[in-house]
Amino acid sequence: MINNIKKIVLASAIISTSLVAGDSDFSFDSETSLVAIEAGYSVLNNKMSDGVTSLNNDYNFGHIGLKLGARSDDYRIFVSAAYYADTDDTFDSLATFGVEGQYMFEASKALDLFIGLNLGLASIEFTGDGENFSRTATDVYYGIDVGTNIHVSKDIDIDIGARYMSLNTENTKSSVSYQFDNVISGYMSVIYKY
Repeated sequence: MINNIKKIVLASAIISTSLVAGDSDFSFDSETSLVAIEAGYSVLNNKMSDGVTSLNNDYNFGHIGLKLGARSDDYRIFVSAAYYADTDDTFDSLATFGVEGQYMFEASKALDLFIGLNLGLASIEFTGDGENFSRTATDVYYGIDVGTNIHVSKDIDIDIGARYMSLNTENTKSSVSYQFDNVISGYMSVIYKY
């Protein structure tokens, strides 16, 4: 619990420091509201241990998400929710709900580059190998993302990006432990600006 509080405080401090740095105008108006649909491919790193042996697994997920946010000249913020479906049908589900803050670099009139931080809650449901009961793990995640924001039209942008989310959560039952370390994603978002 203390580690989760430290994660939240650290991520909040980083986001708030970047928001107040410099002389940027961080005001939002009605023309900068955003709605985005995101889809992508993700890998969840997992370690299973029964006290005698230890196995590392990577679970492959397709994911879809919805993001609501706003943008100023230099910054974007989103509230996001995503559902991850296991492409190998060996894992039940992963869902996330969180916030994202991104700093935008204008590369040209047609596109921006961005770097950002993300913070939220991840919920995992799965059944272990050879088990007949379901397991759950819910914990705070934090991470970074980078990408390109392409201006398709006055009202539509497309993001192509990569995201890293650190989970560090564990589920132990019947002396078998599953530890989930991180989620690495590649994604594309279609963003409607209004």
